[in-house]
Amino acid sequence: MTEIENIDAAALSLVSTLAREMSESAKEVSAIEAKLKAAQAKFANIEQVRLPEAMSDIGLKELKLQTGETISVKPSYHAGISAANRAKAMLWLKENDFGDLIKNFVSVEFGKGAETAAEELTAQLRKQFPALPVDNDESIHASTLKALVKTQYESGDPLPEDLFGVHIINKATIKAGDK
Repeated sequence: MTEIENIDAAALSLVSTLAREMSESAKEVSAIEAKLKAAQAKFANIEQVRLPEAMSDIGLKELKLQTGETISVKPSYHAGISAANRAKAMLWLKENDFGDLIKNFVSVEFGKGAETAAEELTAQLRKQFPALPVDNDESIHASTLKALVKTQYESGDPLPEDLFGVHIINKATIKAGDK
């Protein structure tokens, strides 16, 4: 590590100035994000509560403005099945003639070094179920790949950048000090 006495005062001043700018910029980003979040909440309240209620109060579902814009209120449907309700929901769909909406995805995760077993099972499934698309998707978890890239670069044996989409950024961080 370089001794601070050996660093040019102008260079040290530049680092200090940039660190201060980065800290101020982080505060600005946080403020803008907070403002965006508030604006999104305001928009959602107008879109989903205030305007529909105002239209309902005067008995309108649609209104054309002088500007040419048309305001209409229509239901918007959303759904999601929680993990806790998944089995019951699937049973309900089957019992109520919606079973054809259910897709089945069978997955088997093989550990590192089990390529042969994965290939054998894939071949067996393709033979047993020729009408179904059987995929053998190999993957590496993003954090595992990131760790591999770091290890290889630090050991001086980097991975092919184009093949693995390697992108290295020198990143500065500033931690908030004690107040």
